[in-house]
Amino acid sequence: PPPSFESIAFGTPVLAQAVPTSPTEVWVDSGAHYSITNPLSGGSSGERWDAGGTASGTISTPTSISPTYYHQFAHNLSYSLKGGGAPSPPILSYVSFGSQSSFALPPTGGTIWLDFDSPFSLPATLSGSTLNERWQTDGVTSGTALRSESLSLAYYHQYLISVSQAVDGGGTSSPTTFSYELFGESTSANTTGQQQNFWADDGPYSVTNPLVGSTATERWYARAGNGSVLAPGLINITYSHQFILAVTGGNIQSQWYDSGSTATLSSQTVFGRASGTGFRITSYSIDGGPATSVNPSHGTVSIQLTMDVPHTLTFSSVMQYEVTLDSEGRSSLNFITPPSISGDDYWYDGGATVKVVLNGTWGRDSGTGTRLSSYAINGGPQN
Repeated sequence: PPPSFESIAFGTPVLAQAVPTSPTEVWVDSGAHYSITNPLSGGSSGERWDAGGTASGTISTPTSISPTYYHQFAHNLSYSLKGGGAPSPPILSYVSFGSQSSFALPPTGGTIWLDFDSPFSLPATLSGSTLNERWQTDGVTSGTALRSESLSLAYYHQYLISVSQAVDGGGTSSPTTFSYELFGESTSANTTGQQQNFWADDGPYSVTNPLVGSTATERWYARAGNGSVLAPGLINITYSHQFILAVTGGNIQSQWYDSGSTATLSSQTVFGRASGTGFRITSYSIDGGPATSVNPSHGTVSIQLTMDVPHTLTFSSVMQYEVTLDSEGRSSLNFITPPSISGDDYWYDGGATVKVVLNGTWGRDSGTGTRLSSYAINGGPQN
């Protein structure tokens, strides 16, 4: 619908409906304020026909009033920072009321009216970025105002990193996969011994680990096979050639060792004791060779191996059991078979015969004493 004109003539409000597109004269009082419908009716929350500041004013001289209505669409714009930092906000470049304009988006976003069929753009890289650090978006940053739209851009804090790999201890470097995040998505690239450069989000990374070709007994393993991209620079992935020392029995776990290193292992000779049962190491063998006996004792058994090939270490153990005496039994004890380990009262290897001799009477003094009347084994019947 066409606009209407409002002002004052002879001190009385005057309304000129349906302002024509051709000139027409209206007499109004000097100094009177006037206004023309703005925006035009028929618009919506996302579309309007607006004349800006040309649709109102004050009449002080004979004048010609010819407002221009621009067909405009609302654009709801916002942005977010992923990964932190404090870059400058993105600057929107757009056309409004026929003029080129710019607007710095606040963190909370804003609504901007753009002229129909006019171009607009936002930077893909925020100001404050450098050659090796940036805040970048992969979202749509430009277009033409043909409809009302909502646009939310995520700017990711990114670093330029260099990735290289090497192998220590023998073997050749095979291609690996370097996995990292880019624009919030997991991505990967094949890497070799040659240094390669990547833009990566401030976030985690990982590499193929161990290398392809590794087995259950031999591998090429990177101790820094995963981490976080926290700054620009070099990430050097070094794979160590390793062999497994497979351990069975005892109280130590199998471990990997660098090729050529010396493995020193110490295992407790007595372990796993709880609720009256436990284990004692009796011997060990290396790579299926002859057994080396371990004397009964409290302490540790130490073994050294050069890890130039995989090795197996097998401990042989015997189950042990504890003999416990209640207070009366301890008071009446005359003799008990020495334990399997000297001074280790009262632990015995499984299968050992234990003899216990109790005194029939004890503690007699000043006319009083105690006499053994019965005993029981493991809570059984009294004897």
